[in-house]
Amino acid sequence: MPVRGRLVHRLLVALLACPLSCLPALPASAAGAAPRADTGPYRIMPAGDSITQGEAGDRTWRYHLWTHLAEHGEDVEFVGPHDETLEWGGFMNNDAGASGYHDPDFDRDHNSQWGRTVAEAKTTIEGTVDAYRPDLIIVQLGVNDLFWPDADPSLIEQDMRDYLAAARRAGPDAEFAIVEVLPTRQAGDDPEFAARADDFNRRLRGLAAELSTEESSIVTVDVAAEGFAPDGDTKDGTHPDPSGELKIAAAVSDTLDEEFALGARFPRPLPDLGEDEQDAPAEGAASPAVLGGALVLAGGATLALVLLARRRRRETDPDGAETA
Repeated sequence: MPVRGRLVHRLLVALLACPLSCLPALPASAAGAAPRADTGPYRIMPAGDSITQGEAGDRTWRYHLWTHLAEHGEDVEFVGPHDETLEWGGFMNNDAGASGYHDPDFDRDHNSQWGRTVAEAKTTIEGTVDAYRPDLIIVQLGVNDLFWPDADPSLIEQDMRDYLAAARRAGPDAEFAIVEVLPTRQAGDDPEFAARADDFNRRLRGLAAELSTEESSIVTVDVAAEGFAPDGDTKDGTHPDPSGELKIAAAVSDTLDEEFALGARFPRPLPDLGEDEQDAPAEGAASPAVLGGALVLAGGATLALVLLARRRRRETDPDGAETA
């Protein structure tokens, strides 16, 4: 649903509950817009990498976003080709249910995969959008691209442009909330990586401002503003622990409320999950920090070809001139 349509829907609800004497003037952003026809649930596709998919035993930030929207009466449906977390080597966390989640009581559909890059995702998103018809895509990608030693933020930005263009070919009025790359321990240890991540996040904000339209708005989500910290909100410096999942969900929820008139701001202070909620990997389970890197390196022929093409963009052309 376009942003203006959701704003008008909220205004109509308020007007029906208000006597004529207290009717407010319509804001300029909503004046003249027609409300969206009731065509069923608002379809949200969480699209990302391991941070969105999660591993066995996690709730995931998707759980907290879903329950928050449901508590505020929003008729939403998560969509995508997957509904699972990753189970390392067949092991599951001790507190994981049969579904692989700490709590499976939510709409688990998503379009996320460990090791996924923007470079790979741009090759599949058009078909996925065509199949699942999301109204809103929450995009959480980029950190795996940045982990490559020769990563160039300008090329990853171009991959994101290609990703958005491909999604829009299948869903011209789809809207996007792009999660900026989260703070990582790698950024704290490696100034060059930190500079690449900051550069890419700046590029994401500029891209959103440039490409957003009335029919297909694009906004960014700043999780760092929630105080997300690698040493306090991740398991291994990258992947969120339960407190990190809450902070991601809070940042996304606030953005959906402010930019798309969906739901409400996440409650503050954030819920205290308690010691019993701090999930730990099952004894004998493989380390995400070790196997996560192996999974990225084993991304397959598609990723290898994409990276080769990326390098060639920086190499000289047959006449010896540098390409842009």
